[in-house]
Amino acid sequence: MKKALPMLILAGLAASCGPRDAGEPSTQAGRNFRGFPVRPPITDADPAVRESRAFKVPSRLNVQRTETTIAVSVDMASLRSISLDVGRNMVTGFKHERTVFRGDQIVLSGGHGLGGSADIGTSIINTGLDGIPMPGETYRIEQKFSIFETDIPAQHRWSPSGPRYKVIWSQSISAVSK
Repeated sequence: MKKALPMLILAGLAASCGPRDAGEPSTQAGRNFRGFPVRPPITDADPAVRESRAFKVPSRLNVQRTETTIAVSVDMASLRSISLDVGRNMVTGFKHERTVFRGDQIVLSGGHGLGGSADIGTSIINTGLDGIPMPGETYRIEQKFSIFETDIPAQHRWSPSGPRYKVIWSQSISAVSK
């Protein structure tokens, strides 16, 4: 809570110092914000009519370890092309999920996200937050990738589930951190 209070104070100050329109108080802009629009499903999306599309998918991870961190990213040089059949006018996306094992035991899971490509950036696992890595221990990092199709357009806080959501490809890639 001690750390949260200064952040709340700073957030309040930042909100009150925003740009002004002529004659409007600085807080007026915040009161007019109605949230991000929710885009409806694509009406002419048809999962029954299939079309071939090309995708770049990874085959290796980059794992770099220090005494207190493990950095995980996709080896972008390992991308290979695949073709998948996708429903007409359907939106596609990548989902990724990370699990870390010590032997057969899961020691960390939940690193996940959605995007338009296999580039997941670099995620950092660190001793202070995650409890690993520990000296002398070996970890296996598994990254599961899925390509999905949906009729829900990409948008803020995208959750592309629904009756027309379907995983059309998946693969897991592992790397060891010693």
